[in-house]
Amino acid sequence: MENLARADIKAMEEARAFQAMLDRGWTVEKLAKDIGVQQARITARTALLNLDEAIQSLVDSNHFPLGHANYLVDLPKNDQVQIVKLFTTGKLKDGPASGLRRNLCATASTRAACSTMTAETSHRRTMSPP
Repeated sequence: MENLARADIKAMEEARAFQAMLDRGWTVEKLAKDIGVQQARITARTALLNLDEAIQSLVDSNHFPLGHANYLVDLPKNDQVQIVKLFTTGKLKDGPASGLRRNLCATASTRAACSTMTAETSHRRTMSPP
């Protein structure tokens, strides 16, 4: 638990640590209270574990923005990989998550993923940012 207090902890490392605590029987509410973070942060970080392992590595190494990764967690892994490939090749412009979604929707090969992303992540607008 002391590792969670480190200032230099990476998002994926934090996600794995949170998940380990949850797997040991902690609730999100108790964990948040004991370490002094919002429940939404724990939920958002553990959701990152739904990313394809290659994308998790990119997030860990700062080669894919955490903010963009948060929008991919609810998509099927093959769509996640396709979107990240578009991003890393420059076919998907860097910018705010809404820009990511807008660019994704304009790309014919990812329109299905776009509608899924829009529906699955619309609830996040009301949550606190991680």
